[in-house]
Amino acid sequence: MVSPEGEVFPWKLGADGLWMFRMCHEGWKRFERSDNRVVCMKIVNESSISKYNLGQKCYYEKPYYASVAGVHSVEESVWMREEAARHSDGEPMNYWISGIRDGTCESSDSHDKKNQFKWEDNVTAGSTALTDSNAVFSCRSAETETNCLVIMSQMPNRPQIIGDIDCATTVSIGGGFCIYDIYRILK
Repeated sequence: MVSPEGEVFPWKLGADGLWMFRMCHEGWKRFERSDNRVVCMKIVNESSISKYNLGQKCYYEKPYYASVAGVHSVEESVWMREEAARHSDGEPMNYWISGIRDGTCESSDSHDKKNQFKWEDNVTAGSTALTDSNAVFSCRSAETETNCLVIMSQMPNRPQIIGDIDCATTVSIGGGFCIYDIYRILK
């Protein structure tokens, strides 16, 4: 099936033997991932929101049971940065995404040691978006550990899109991203 906007929605055979297709809810963007998942994402534009409160907002607002979004690919992160730029009015803002550091690191560690994160959304796997050219990690800011991931505003001399910050901060937070698996089954 093809939408009026030209998006193709493939049919999928359900466990009950019926064929189905699903579209994202209005205001959500569809992504087909290389692991064969089809997900829908949207930005939540809310200054100074905590990561916890973003998770609550994703879960309890329609379409219900969404979560803070993980990033599967560089292409998804580019879309996220563009969405953040549309909502931040040129201000340097960060937008929460799923991801909590798996282990510890020091600023002097290699990128491969710094980019060890677990996605918390139960939808995202892998670290193809956490490349050296797409993500920059500090591990520590002053005496604060930076164990959570964000989409960073575009800045001169910093091409990377994903960064790490203190999980408890709300300073310079413009919002975050929610995600749901389009073929999930609600019980």
